[in-house]
Order: sequence, then C-alpha cells, then structure tokens
Amino acid sequence: MPLPPLSDTLALGAAAPVGSGGAVIHYGWLRGCGSAAFALGLVLSGQVIGHFGIVVIVWLNAALLAAAAPMALGVPQLLATGGDVRVTPSQVRGVGVLLRLPLYLKMVLLAMLILGSHAMHDTFAMIRWSRAGISPGTSGILWSLSVAAEVVVFLLVGRPLIDRIGPAGAAMLSAGAGVVRWAVMAETAWLPAVAAIEPFHGRSGRLQGLGQIRPPRP
Repeated sequence: MPLPPLSDTLALGAAAPVGSGGAVIHYGWLRGCGSAAFALGLVLSGQVIGHFGIVVIVWLNAALLAAAAPMALGVPQLLATGGDVRVTPSQVRGVGVLLRLPLYLKMVLLAMLILGSHAMHDTFAMIRWSRAGISPGTSGILWSLSVAAEVVVFLLVGRPLIDRIGPAGAAMLSAGAGVVRWAVMAETAWLPAVAAIEPFHGRSGRLQGLGQIRPPRP
C-alpha cells in the first residue's frame, strides 16, 4: 500500500512549476496512463480468475511485481545520494506548522471522508456482485468501467473543471457523486444499474484527488 502515495509524491516532487524553465510534468497524465493500465489489468485478471479460480491472482500479482522491480532501476535518481539524510529540527518544526494550519486540517478531513468512503465499495463490491450472480469476468469489466472514468477525468476533463470550479467545488461534486453511487449500490445489484454508476468513481475519487493537488490561485 505505500506504493501509490510514494509514486505520487515522487511525481509531484519531480514536476517543475510552470514558467520555471524546467520540464513540466502533468500529474493527471501520469495517473491517467497508470489508470489505463489498471483497467486493462482488471479486464484480463477477471477473465483469468473466471477460468482458473481466485488462487491464480496471487501468482499474477507476484509476476507483475517481479517484472516491475527491474524496471524501477531505470527511473532517474531525483534525490541526492550520500551525505546526512537525517531529519533536521527545522523540518520537524515545519511539520508542526503544517498541522496547525486550519485550511490544511480541513482538507485532510475532507479527503479522509470522501476517499475513505471508497473502502465500502472496494471491500464489499465483489462480495455483493458474486452473491447476485455476476461472474468474475463481468466484475472485472465493471471495475474497468470505473477506472476508465478516472482516465477520462485525469486526461481530459479534470484540469479544466478544477480551473473552473476550484478545489472546494471539486470536493462538493466528488461527495455528491459518492452519495449517488453508494445509494444505488445499497438498493440494487441489477447489472445495468451497477454499470451505470461505476463511472461515478471518476468523479467521486479522482476528481477529489486532483482538487487536493491543484495549487491555490494567486
């Protein structure tokens, strides 16, 4: 689980501010490409599980992680090597200053409520779908619909929408999409209805994520 926040932090740390003369890395494009690969993996793994059973997912996961390890060696070194890497007193005080900022604490609380609500879906969706007779292959396609929606948000509509409605508006839209999604899932596992609400994932979780990293207006 540390991999997603670690990769996000490295990507944002490598991004140069616009006008700085450095290469500009757009977070949304990076995450969008990763989400596209994730959607493809969902579809393929769902089909494989349908044929070979749930145990095969352990071997698939191990194989993919084994393939990722040597690829990580090609990532450019962004941090200074050697020297004293201990946390300094000034850095510790900086964390304290951050934790005393009311705006920061409100944003953390808001993100916890919205993103934490996805635990319900991630934990119980497959159980509910399987009890309703939805096959693993179809479930993989349903998951891929939600990830495809976040690809659209990351690559196309997310940044212009954040520029228009701001982080607060993005949080409100995300929370509203989450309410609709959970309400429908609580009432029915009818396949057309589930397929219709799965793309709400792009608005509920990923739009909120873009809102958190959107720099404040000067």
